[in-house]
Amino acid sequence: MRNGVCAMKRVILLSMGVFACLANVVWGVAGYWEIPKTDRDVKVDGLVTPRERSACSVTTFTVVGALKRPQYETTLYSCATQEGIYFGFVCSDPYPQSLITSVTTENGPVMKDDSVELVLCPALVGERDNYFHFAMNAAGVRYSWDASFDRPVQGWVGKAAATPAGWEAEFFIPYSTLRGRKDLSHWRGNFMRTRPARGKEKEEISAWVDPGMTIHNYKKFGFLRFVEPKEESIEELLRQLMELRMQEMKEQSTTGSVSTTDTVTSSPMP
Repeated sequence: MRNGVCAMKRVILLSMGVFACLANVVWGVAGYWEIPKTDRDVKVDGLVTPRERSACSVTTFTVVGALKRPQYETTLYSCATQEGIYFGFVCSDPYPQSLITSVTTENGPVMKDDSVELVLCPALVGERDNYFHFAMNAAGVRYSWDASFDRPVQGWVGKAAATPAGWEAEFFIPYSTLRGRKDLSHWRGNFMRTRPARGKEKEEISAWVDPGMTIHNYKKFGFLRFVEPKEESIEELLRQLMELRMQEMKEQSTTGSVSTTDTVTSSPMP
């Protein structure tokens, strides 16, 4: 009898382990990301500063079709302000001087350049006509598409900038632009980066959730949940304060450069 009970326990534990593994696989494929709410304003100038990073949660990409780490990594930051959603892409590339930015016209095919893309569906289920597509190349040339009306999206901000380690891009998209319900437990979406072929290097496409053939695969949109921010320790707050101060001193020491920025303020959020 005792042997039978032990055998049954082993079966139960094994089943629980298998179920846990399957659950992880499902969420790994489907994608799940908690995006913190914040009462901060964000400055969209193409550079994801320490202040913006400290308000955000972060995720990374895998190679589309391979589920492996990209050679050229992308780190994505996001937070939900009172007025809209912020996304900051940090794209590593040891050869920023070779970035491909052939498209110069807004709403042109920027996705064939060094570029990043995102799709947002402000609903519980992704459908053929209830999402928005945004993209930008490394030169800051923007693209957008509203699937509901088959037209560009108005009222959003996007900037990009080259850095010694590659390039960065920022998007700020107001809730009013997305026409989404703010009382939902989560939205749907996906994110992608394209690094075109150059020289002997092949094209590399990476994404948050592998969409298959196209980022427009609404059946594979991941889950985005807006959450209250976690309380930070005094040590962490002091560290962030020091980073901000160092960033300010660095900006003040730089002369002869002028940058165009957009500061986004607030209204009620989801």
